[in-house]
Amino acid sequence: MKILEKAKVEAAKNDVQAEIIYTQGEPAHEILNTAKEKGVSLIVVGSLGHQRPEEMMLCSVSHKVSQSSPCPVLIVR
Repeated sequence: MKILEKAKVEAAKNDVQAEIIYTQGEPAHEILNTAKEKGVSLIVVGSLGHQRPEEMMLCSVSHKVSQSSPCPVLIVR
């Protein structure tokens, strides 16, 4: 929680509105549904970065989100 709160404060310093949302369920599905409901302009998701390429393409949350997102997706490590 502290990491997310710090990121939100840093975003605000740069005139970027950020919101922390907690949901339960399948991660990619929840992220995409929330983005559509809120009408967000950018989704930021993390990537563990240690999967083999074929695994990443098949099961990665960040990959699923980036392929079905209604808005741009920033994937960070």
